[in-house]
Amino acid sequence: MILTSRQTRAVIDLTALKSNYQYIDALAPNSKTIAVIKANAYENGSVKVAKA
Repeated sequence: MILTSRQTRAVIDLTALKSNYQYIDALAPNSKTIAVIKANAYENGSVKVAKA
C-alpha cells in the first residue's frame, strides 16, 4: 500500500461566522451564548476569530 499525503487547509469566512453566531444567539434571546474556539481556530488565529 502506498500512502500519500497532501496539505489541507481550513478557510474561515469571518463574516459568515459572525452572522451564524448572531443567528444562533437570536434563537434563544433569554439565554447566554458562548463560542468555543479550538486549536488556534485551525491555524486561522484564535484572536482574529474570537474578535469576529
